[in-house]
Amino acid sequence: MVFSSAVFLFYFLPLTLLCVGGVRLLARGERFVRLRNLILLCASCVFYAWGEASLTLLLLLFAWINYRLALGLSASKHPRRWLLAGVGFDLALLIGVKYGPWLYGWAAQACVWLGLSRGAHPALEFALPLGISFYTFQSLSYLVDVYRGDAAPARRFSDFACYLLMFSQLVAGPIIRYADMSAELLSDRGSAERMACGVKRFVVGLAKKTLIANQVAFVADAVFRFEALELSAPLAWCGLLCYAVQIYFDFSAYSDMAIGIGDMFGFSFMENFRHPYGALSMRDFWRRWHISLSTWFRDYLYIPLGGSRCSAARTRLNLLAVFLLCGLWHGANLTFVLWGAWHGLFLLMERDFLNTLLQKLPRWLRRSYVWGVFLAGWVFFRCDSLAHAGMFFRALAGVGDGSLAMPLSGVLDAKSALLLTFALIGSTGVFAEGWGRLRQRMGVHFEAFEFAAGAVMLFFSAVMILGNSYDPFIYFRF
Repeated sequence: MVFSSAVFLFYFLPLTLLCVGGVRLLARGERFVRLRNLILLCASCVFYAWGEASLTLLLLLFAWINYRLALGLSASKHPRRWLLAGVGFDLALLIGVKYGPWLYGWAAQACVWLGLSRGAHPALEFALPLGISFYTFQSLSYLVDVYRGDAAPARRFSDFACYLLMFSQLVAGPIIRYADMSAELLSDRGSAERMACGVKRFVVGLAKKTLIANQVAFVADAVFRFEALELSAPLAWCGLLCYAVQIYFDFSAYSDMAIGIGDMFGFSFMENFRHPYGALSMRDFWRRWHISLSTWFRDYLYIPLGGSRCSAARTRLNLLAVFLLCGLWHGANLTFVLWGAWHGLFLLMERDFLNTLLQKLPRWLRRSYVWGVFLAGWVFFRCDSLAHAGMFFRALAGVGDGSLAMPLSGVLDAKSALLLTFALIGSTGVFAEGWGRLRQRMGVHFEAFEFAAGAVMLFFSAVMILGNSYDPFIYFRF
């Protein structure tokens, strides 16, 4: 069950809102808060069980162990031991489940190369739990914040489990820190105005997902499935631009919907995207792209490693290590490692000398540089293997085979081309700025206009959902 599914939109979310609203009529103060958190926990378990029924109890067990570890950490005379135990447990689970088969394959291949094994080993395969990277990083930040004294441990398991497993951000983020959410877990911050803001934010995210991301995904997925003989330079560039639009509008849409759902229930989630395609440097890009992840790596890895307070060589090593691990966080594949290294390399160059040069260039050249870097990075991110990425880069450069390639019109019709153009321009933040200026000019009449625009977006989004249109979920690997 995903946010853009009919089950979620017409049954799950309204029913959950009705349950919480009904409890609000019957209870106040601390009693309401406890019941609300319990309802949200139960709803989150149903949401997760819809896709991973067999793993729901294990997810609750994971939450229980981290809950007890934090309590033990806060009461112990040796909190560091408890912290190491908790971090070790969480990382062991993440590495074992997400990277175990990948590491096993490399180890088996190494044994063959070294002559320690003669035959091929059977592949190690098991299901990857949905959202494991997101809730593991949240549990790690929780343990570290309790250890540092930045947050008091949750006293009730239902409160902590509600934070860790809340369905709005369980499988696609943003990564929320307990210290930022603890006060709202223990009090009622909901209001009619906040509910209205949450609904508007959710509708915007739903429209971005169903009306833009899903539509360009048709083209992107088709092009990236082409073999070398079928892939010409125009097709490759078309597919790459469509994928750039898909991943941004898809990921930012889920963040919008998560933030909107949080507001509906009285919780504040951090902004996760601020028009990164409008950045003027790669450093600026990472201040705008997946902000919850980049700040997590900054606060829990880069700064503890020494950050930029140590020698120049050590600082470079810290930055490169962060982006290599950031790449690995997204998936167990060398393509993700190269994607992280690619971004880390340009951040290092900007730190050393490139930023001085960029400051002297006109804005359109700086923005073109950023687009060139992240588009090349998306090739690594999207391709299944290094060989696939190499073939795609050759096609982009116009030196691929492409002898059996169809014309561009075979994958991109006029409607899709218009949507792609609109989305590419909108991804830079131009339309958002125009929307803000329109708000200022219309004044008190803007609310009615905004309501009408939201109703139109919701109507067409519902039409797409009920029409069983293409609805890919790109976070399975994360």
